[in-house]
Amino acid sequence: MALLIHYQFLSRAVILILPDFCGTPGNPVTIGSAASQISAFQKQYQTSSPFNLSAPNANYIGTLLQQGLGPGTQAAMYNRDFETPRSLQMNIGLQQEIRRGVVLSVDFLRNVQTHYLLGIDENHAGDIRYFNKTGALQAISNTNYAFGCGTGTDFTSIQCAVNAGAQISDYASRGLASSADFGASCTGVFGYPCAFPGSKSKCAASPVPQLCWAFGL
Repeated sequence: MALLIHYQFLSRAVILILPDFCGTPGNPVTIGSAASQISAFQKQYQTSSPFNLSAPNANYIGTLLQQGLGPGTQAAMYNRDFETPRSLQMNIGLQQEIRRGVVLSVDFLRNVQTHYLLGIDENHAGDIRYFNKTGALQAISNTNYAFGCGTGTDFTSIQCAVNAGAQISDYASRGLASSADFGASCTGVFGYPCAFPGSKSKCAASPVPQLCWAFGL
């Protein structure tokens, strides 16, 4: 009927209700065959989200900021010290008729903007300071092996893979990149760290690693 995912985030219990009857691109499901499941899912969702006029709007920016979150579950979170951007505009103008049909105009315009949004990568994904040589060599080794050139990481092995058609994107897709390229730590994806894991490479343990990186946990 539905898939329930329970996890703990920022000391809060979070429950995701996801339908499990939608089919796949290669195996679509007709609405008629899933009608009863859709109806049951609707009732389950309504039970989990009772109508309450006094309850705070979970998607309201004020509620999200109180929880230290921003809209959505991506890495674009609001800082706890968020201040609303504002703009101050001033316009002063003087006109003086010098003589008949001739007018002198002097205008002063000023626009001051403060607290503009600034994105900060708390994980420093791709930063050379957090280069992981072991992960880089493992990514190179796995790529060379995939192109039939053994598991070596020397020049001959790499040239062999390049001659067989390997490109930098092939090495990157096996971990010779940053954690941000995979949306998770390479340790959770490949079993070894990315070449540029960032300062928070252990965030893969979080059910929503993007949030972990955003908060610098």
